[in-house]
Amino acid sequence: MKYPRDTDALGYLALYEAKSGEPEKAQEPISQALALAPKDVNVQSMAAEVYAVTGDQQKALDCLKSAVQGGYPRFELEHNPELDGLRNDPRYREIMAAANKAR
Repeated sequence: MKYPRDTDALGYLALYEAKSGEPEKAQEPISQALALAPKDVNVQSMAAEVYAVTGDQQKALDCLKSAVQGGYPRFELEHNPELDGLRNDPRYREIMAAANKAR
């Protein structure tokens, strides 16, 4: 990768790999992005997408919670189709309900 410290590029690469049916290839770039910017809500939301697409629901929900608690726009998360698989999970509803109360 030309810019190995670019968390946006790493996140998009991970999402591309996840959507291309190569979930194992998505792990390295998203882990690297999270290591570089663990509190960045954009990285957390991208990680939630990657983990949701690869089927790691627990990690997806953990990252979603971090993104929401960090102030990532709830509206964007609620309308993100990559997160559709999480919406029926009670933990997803708890995270979003807590975000509503925090406003």
